[in-house]
Amino acid sequence: MPMRDRATLVWVAAALALVGFGCSGSETSSPTTTTTSQGGGGQGGTAGAGGLSLGGSGGSGGVGATGGAGGAGATAGGGGTAGQAGAGGGGEAFIMPSLSSMALTFNCQPVVPADPVGGTFDAVYANSGTAPGTATITNVRILLHGNAMLTWSFDVDPSDSGSVPAGESPTVQHTKVADSGSGNGTGTPCDYCGGTVSLQVQWTANGGPVNDSLGPEPVVCAM
Repeated sequence: MPMRDRATLVWVAAALALVGFGCSGSETSSPTTTTTSQGGGGQGGTAGAGGLSLGGSGGSGGVGATGGAGGAGATAGGGGTAGQAGAGGGGEAFIMPSLSSMALTFNCQPVVPADPVGGTFDAVYANSGTAPGTATITNVRILLHGNAMLTWSFDVDPSDSGSVPAGESPTVQHTKVADSGSGNGTGTPCDYCGGTVSLQVQWTANGGPVNDSLGPEPVVCAM
């Protein structure tokens, strides 16, 4: 073969070899995508009354991701305001009133007043209960006896015991209110000089009536 033809053949063969190499199959691989997820932080704990509460735990991270940070702790709760103390309960008063003395006067001067009775009486208020209480006078009268009988009713001051502390027994002096008397019976109080007088008092205590009396004692009239 002439030299020129041989050179042409070598060149063609080389060209074919280059073309074959470029067309050889080689796979184009798609890049692998790795999905990661960021874990969310746990919710912070609720504030305790008057104290601190720990933050919540961090959420678990996704594949290849770091776990989420824990939630922030709650702010310290404020202390509650102290409630006002209530009044103590459960106690009850039990008052037993009683008469201890009387000092009544009868003003029977030549000019006899319409209401000649004056003076005082003392009463003891024994409270055996567990709470303070009050006994209120509802009726005061004297019974006069001689040749006949007369009931003389009147008002007094004070008209109650006042507040009696538990476990105490104060004595209260009650004074007849001037010109408050009125009678039921025969005559007037001055008609019973030398006779006898009895004192009767009624109270409201412990939810009901309580009665006591003194006498009889001699009627001493101022003439």
